[in-house]
Amino acid sequence: MKTNPFYTRIILFIVVYIVVLVMPWWLSVVLLALFTIYFPVYIEVLFFGFIFDTLYASKFAFPYVGLLSSLVFLVVVLLVRTRIRT
Repeated sequence: MKTNPFYTRIILFIVVYIVVLVMPWWLSVVLLALFTIYFPVYIEVLFFGFIFDTLYASKFAFPYVGLLSSLVFLVVVLLVRTRIRT
């Protein structure tokens, strides 16, 4: 029986959400990087970047480092993926 990719993404979203909340930040970043590379467009990484900012950001620093870095990583992966396929 073939699984629906929509359900797979929902289950992985829940798993990554739990990992982001419970595990150390570096393990969450590695997992998010792997999923961003594996899935064609893993737009959920932006949500988790916001969650990182909410959990770990300092009020004196630039508050959107996690969101900005996840956006940059997502754009780089998308650009590299389109260059490799053409």
